[in-house]
Amino acid sequence: MLPAILVDPSALWLAHAGDTVESAENAITRALQWMKPNAIGPLQLYLSSRGVEALTDVNAFPAEPRFAEILKLLGLESVLNARTLAASVSRFLSTTPWIEDTVGLRDVAFQAIRVSPDLTMEISDAQLRKLSLETFGVAAICASEDKRHSLYAFPRQNMPHGSALVETKVGIMEVGAAHVRMEESVDRRIEVLGDPSVWPAALCPHETWRNAENPEEFELAIWLAAKTMSDKSGIGLKEFRVGTRFIECLRENSAAGKGPYAGSVLGKCAQTVLLQSSLEPKPFYVSAEAKAAIRQRARDRAKAWRLHVTKGHQALRLMYWELPDKQIEFATLGVKGEESIHDGDELPPRRW
Repeated sequence: MLPAILVDPSALWLAHAGDTVESAENAITRALQWMKPNAIGPLQLYLSSRGVEALTDVNAFPAEPRFAEILKLLGLESVLNARTLAASVSRFLSTTPWIEDTVGLRDVAFQAIRVSPDLTMEISDAQLRKLSLETFGVAAICASEDKRHSLYAFPRQNMPHGSALVETKVGIMEVGAAHVRMEESVDRRIEVLGDPSVWPAALCPHETWRNAENPEEFELAIWLAAKTMSDKSGIGLKEFRVGTRFIECLRENSAAGKGPYAGSVLGKCAQTVLLQSSLEPKPFYVSAEAKAAIRQRARDRAKAWRLHVTKGHQALRLMYWELPDKQIEFATLGVKGEESIHDGDELPPRRW
């Protein structure tokens, strides 16, 4: 499963009548950054449904009349348009799933004990502050249940990136001959983001690769590793995909999970997708004869390339297709003597 970011419900409140003009402007600006379509790359944004319901219960759900009232009280009506603001929030809500529906938290009784450091102290409204604290608890439980690297969007945070220890007490109902309620503690360190541009720094490409189970997750690991290299050099990345037989090859050659060649293969894949790379891949010819043609895939005229990954006994080779539009498709990982490259099946559209 691709990593997910749980968005603090205070993002929907945006501003409170008790905020200063400066704090309101900052809160709205940072919250809207999370609501822009396709602003965060290969991640999914989630909201706590119980958080949205609680906002509705206290008449704090951000509808256009409420926005107009707050903006007028803050003196921001000439800076921000209430209708435009409401449209942004509505669009965001219509494309955002609810994380409790994903992990089945609705029937779990829990209480968030504390967050250290307590970032919710930035929220002046007491009800909203309590709701944010509870949502941190949701993030800790979801991270525990799904064993995913948990990220948390807290638009009111002044610092762009940090972490917080969330202590949560969970009540679990055991179903059997008797119903026994048990309590357990779930304490998780959560990466907290104040700006959507900094989320890659909160994920480790090697950890992502080690835990990857499907093409999207392997692609994310490559993207993270390549982006780190690209950010240092400023050279940008090529478009790329993972072919339908590639993961099978990784597992067969100890290059997935905690395999000894996982890090080397990830590094080579990342270097391959740089727009300017120090690697020197060789064309994969149809035969060893002089003037032999480069292998081409019939369905799309993609050309085959290969490069060294490791030397010595295993001597792994990475083989990939380069499509006419220069997109890379990683196809095969094999030992030196293998003289084949998988065509793979036609790839479905990417979801990110």
